[in-house]
Amino acid sequence: MFPMKGPFQFKPELLSYELMLGPGTRVMPFAVLPAASIHTLRLSGDCRLFKKEGMPSLRHLTIHGVTSQYFDQQGLDDCFPGSQLDSFMYAQGHAHGFEIRDRHLETLVAGPGSRLRKLVLLGCSRLTSSVITTCLQSLPILEYFAISIVTVTELRSNFVLALPRTVSIIKIQITHAWYSVPLIGEELEICDALEVAVMNRRPPPEEIYIRMHSEAINHGGRAEKWNAIAAEKKIILKIGPWEDEENM
Repeated sequence: MFPMKGPFQFKPELLSYELMLGPGTRVMPFAVLPAASIHTLRLSGDCRLFKKEGMPSLRHLTIHGVTSQYFDQQGLDDCFPGSQLDSFMYAQGHAHGFEIRDRHLETLVAGPGSRLRKLVLLGCSRLTSSVITTCLQSLPILEYFAISIVTVTELRSNFVLALPRTVSIIKIQITHAWYSVPLIGEELEICDALEVAVMNRRPPPEEIYIRMHSEAINHGGRAEKWNAIAAEKKIILKIGPWEDEENM
C-alpha cells in the first residue's frame, strides 16, 4: 500500500483516511503512513494501529465493524493519544465486531473525546446506563447524541436527565435481547424525562428521533401528545426506527 523503499517511497500528508481490511489481512496502516496530519479516520475490518506517533490533528473518528481484538485490549485514550475529537461514531457493524464497553466510553470522554460535539453509539449491549449517564455529564458542549441500546438486565440510570442543554439533535432507540424481558418501567421513566426535561425546555431541541417498546411510547396517549408538542415548538419528531438512516 505504501512502499517504504525504492523509487516509489512516499509519505503523503493525508487529511482523511478510510480503511477496510479483510479478515486475513495483516497491515499496520500507520507503520509507514504518517498519522500526525490525519483529520478524519474511519476504521473497519481487521485493523491494528501502529502507535509510534500520536494523532494531534484527529477530529473525527468512526469505528464501524472492526473485527480485530485491537480495541478490546486497551482504552481509547491509549489508541488515539494527543487527539481532540469533535465527533465519535461507533457501530458494532458485524456479528463478530468489536463491542464497546464501559471502559472504552470512559477513556474516550476522559481523553480524546472530552470536547465532543457529536456522539453516536449504535447497537450497544455492553454499556451500562450509569456509565452513559456519567459520561454525558462530562460533555458540556455536546450538540448531537444518538444511541441505540440492546438491554439485557438493567436500565437503572436515566441518562436523558444528563443530556446537556447544548444538545439539539437527540436519537434514542431501546430494544431488548431475545433472551431477556423488556424494561418497560425504566423506559417509561426515560419517556417522562424526554418530555419534561427536553421537549419542554427553552430553547427546545431541533430534532428528536425515538424508538422504544410500544407499551412505553403509547402509554396514556403519549405519542399523540408528543406530536402536538413537536408541532407547537417546531421540533422535528420521528417515532419509529431511525438507526438505518444514521450515516456512518
